[in-house]
Amino acid sequence: MTKIIQPVALHAPEVLIEAPWDYTTDLRNLGAVVFEVFRNVTLFTGEPHALIPGSDYDFREHIHQIIDVCGRFPRDLLSQGDQDIVQSLFDAEGMIKDEFNTGSKGRTESNPLKSIEYPFWSGLEPKDILQFIDFLRAMMKINPKDRTSIGDLIEKDWLEELFG
Repeated sequence: MTKIIQPVALHAPEVLIEAPWDYTTDLRNLGAVVFEVFRNVTLFTGEPHALIPGSDYDFREHIHQIIDVCGRFPRDLLSQGDQDIVQSLFDAEGMIKDEFNTGSKGRTESNPLKSIEYPFWSGLEPKDILQFIDFLRAMMKINPKDRTSIGDLIEKDWLEELFG
């Protein structure tokens, strides 16, 4: 399989660690793109959080951003990835090694998929926010095997209410 399947900022966790991927990789991208289009903000940039003049894409920071939003990388996914990448980046708990050496040191922003208090949700009713977050989380799970199916996505109640 080719590594060039998505724009860099949208690389799924399995693509970043060079593990096998399938159609669920596209579901994960759909979740990120839906969020980005809905709120006009990019979830994953790979750019260091700290204000560093001339900063640009940083692979470690990209993975750290994914962990911030979606959680740690599970061992079974890490076992399928390129072990040179996995061993150099991850600790036994699926977190970035030497976190304090990354650009994300001192990160303070809220996680948009964990809190309805996140400022980008303004204009939505709390019930709608929770359903939307649930919809995005279902598609954006770290482990591809844990992502929801297309059939389950289209059966979400709030989609029925919206488009029904």
